[in-house]
Amino acid sequence: MVTPRRLLVAALIAWSASVAIGLWCRAPLTSDEAAYALLARGDGETWLYRSRGVVALARLALGLGDGELALRLVPTLASISFVLAIAAVGRRAFGAWTGALAAAVIAGAHPFVLRGFELLGDLPAAACVLAAIAIILGELAGESPPTYRLVGAAPLLAAAFYLRYGSAPVIALVGVAALACWWRPIRARPGPAIATVIALAVLFAPFAIVSMRATGSPIGILALAGEVSGRTWFGRGVLVYVVGDPFRQYGALVPFVLVAAVWSVWRPSPRRRIASFLGAIAFGQIVVLGLVSHASSRFVFVAIALGVVLGVDALERALTDPRVRRGAVVAVAASWLGMAIAVVPFERHLSRNLAELTASSAAIVRDADGRPCTVAARALPQLMWYTRCAGWKIVGDARPPVDDTRLWYAASTPRRPLDPHALGGNVTPVGPAWRIAPCYGYERCAAATP
Repeated sequence: MVTPRRLLVAALIAWSASVAIGLWCRAPLTSDEAAYALLARGDGETWLYRSRGVVALARLALGLGDGELALRLVPTLASISFVLAIAAVGRRAFGAWTGALAAAVIAGAHPFVLRGFELLGDLPAAACVLAAIAIILGELAGESPPTYRLVGAAPLLAAAFYLRYGSAPVIALVGVAALACWWRPIRARPGPAIATVIALAVLFAPFAIVSMRATGSPIGILALAGEVSGRTWFGRGVLVYVVGDPFRQYGALVPFVLVAAVWSVWRPSPRRRIASFLGAIAFGQIVVLGLVSHASSRFVFVAIALGVVLGVDALERALTDPRVRRGAVVAVAASWLGMAIAVVPFERHLSRNLAELTASSAAIVRDADGRPCTVAARALPQLMWYTRCAGWKIVGDARPPVDDTRLWYAASTPRRPLDPHALGGNVTPVGPAWRIAPCYGYERCAAATP
């Protein structure tokens, strides 16, 4: 007999199996992963907008080794908490079945699973936010006045922020939504809420101090993060989230569940205040981040997870036939199997896309043979990580300032190719990359044949 506990355990096993397969594939690091690994190693740029929590995870991982498997092991283990956090929110909001089913749906959704084994802070940060929401629901949504256990949400929200600075808007939304939905119990006993706010302020203080010293503003680093968010035009992200390809954005089953969540607006849950709380956070995150950044499902993991919880609750109330419920469980199990099968070809596709970059890196390492070097490219983190060279970013038609103090190299990166004729200096092919030597006035500069 299927029970909520058994379903949750099965979802955890399915998630763990898929991310373990992805970990085993050992595809090269993505650009974001390489940047965090570089910061953990102490190389490269300052990159203030990179979340320090992920750098800490990377430093912990470097204790195990500097290969893809070692670097990704720690965040992979941390990603399991995301499935548990979704289940906790669903259980506190609508019951054990809702929590288990929501976790089961997410465990078969590729936008989540394919991030589960990467050196990124998106899933661990979302897990922290969801765990904090579960605590808030437990303290504010019940019949009893809130207790000081509410303060436990503060370190979780702070951890979410340090793991991903982009969590700041959703953290604010959680606070505003909680205040709006449960103003009366908070006013009746304000102590726990006040203590929670004070704890959050204390935990955010180190970031504000570092930001003030580095940029002159306590939120200057957040502004830097916004500048590199990749938005093309104001509001485009919202449009993509709403009318883009839902299966590509959210996975196989999640779009159907999100439709049920929207439908529940017209057929509201008996626990309306809780549904309003979760819906406000989900809707708010999609709108706020969609307005200021480009659309990526990893930016709105909290919103999607809460939408799934709301949708599962709506489906549970609408689909009372036991045969339909059994069919839903079968569909969820099929999504787990499909996800486990899809991981390998996806990771192999990623490896093929990065094959030239990794070949260039290997060629530069062989040619440099441990000597000081700098690599010039339009995108640097992966090349810097794999070559252990310093980096010089090519912007527009700028040419690398080649000198005799070190070896200089250049390489193309995915979607950012280089023309060796435009590099200046004497250019010599080194595998798919190029070595650049200074060209003095009495010499004729030789460009490599592309």
